[in-house]
Amino acid sequence: MTATMLSNSDAKTLVLLVVALLTGVISAFIYRRAPLRRKLPPGPPGFPFIGNLYQYPALRPHPKLLEWAGQYGEIFYLKLGGQDVVVLNTAEAADELLSRRSHNYSSRATPHVAQDILRDGLGLAFLKYDGPMKAVRKALQSTLGPGPSKQLRQYQEHESRVLLFDLMCHGDQSLLHDAPGGPHGEVPDTHWFAPVRRYAASISLYAMYGKRVARYVNNPDLHKIYDVVNNFTEMSQPGNYL
Repeated sequence: MTATMLSNSDAKTLVLLVVALLTGVISAFIYRRAPLRRKLPPGPPGFPFIGNLYQYPALRPHPKLLEWAGQYGEIFYLKLGGQDVVVLNTAEAADELLSRRSHNYSSRATPHVAQDILRDGLGLAFLKYDGPMKAVRKALQSTLGPGPSKQLRQYQEHESRVLLFDLMCHGDQSLLHDAPGGPHGEVPDTHWFAPVRRYAASISLYAMYGKRVARYVNNPDLHKIYDVVNNFTEMSQPGNYL
């Protein structure tokens, strides 16, 4: 059995070809992105191809985003792998772009795992601004539109009073008792966040299904809802999946 060995000159030629190929690919990538980058807001410098992907903590991004907001202002730019992300840090900036210019910015970048795999392409939060999204949004107007939503105010006031009562009964439990969380980091029922979260879940369920959440202590059905929401949130985080 014979093996073909490259001579030193052939090996150097092969290395030079590989280096030239990589240089050409990187140069073409930079050249194609240069006009787009000039139109984007300022942002933290990243690495070639992956951008800010490994600087961005996908599961707890808000402290880092707040730090970058202090450096780059109310609107800044991130590159997370192949995805361009523009971050809005003030209510004024969000209202200007997402409300007043909604026709330009109503479409979302679709996360493949969260939308296509987890929700079979039917999640309203990530539908593009086209026919299906408009049809779903029109269907929701009868319940969540500006007019019908006013009918929920009385119920919101009732739930607010229940929340205040729960917090008064809760007292200092969160400070006096170091209650352990669940096996997967779930918030214990003795934490102050438990009644607050019950309040939000009860209003949402009443708006959609006409049913409220009467209690948050020893309520496994409520934690099933939290698990679904947490799973969807983690899968939807930009940069969570290459």
